[in-house]
Amino acid sequence: MPNGDGILLTGKALYVVQNQLNRVAVIKLSANLAAGRVLTRLSDPDFAVPTTIDHHGRRLYAVNARFGITNPGAAAFQVVQLSKPKKA
Repeated sequence: MPNGDGILLTGKALYVVQNQLNRVAVIKLSANLAAGRVLTRLSDPDFAVPTTIDHHGRRLYAVNARFGITNPGAAAFQVVQLSKPKKA
């Protein structure tokens, strides 16, 4: 997965944060978890190099790293909320 960073496995759904691409790939895994296919890719205009992901209920939460910020100590960091796809 190009630019794969944070991953989250929930059941047979694997979510892969593609940091520099500002998206999350949603992969449906086979029964034995050995293979899978990309169902969709999620994105959000608030993404600024997301790097890690978690979930709660039907929502995903990706954290922006904001790489390249001149003064990271003073930078605001965001957690971006996404809806989980129904088929995942």
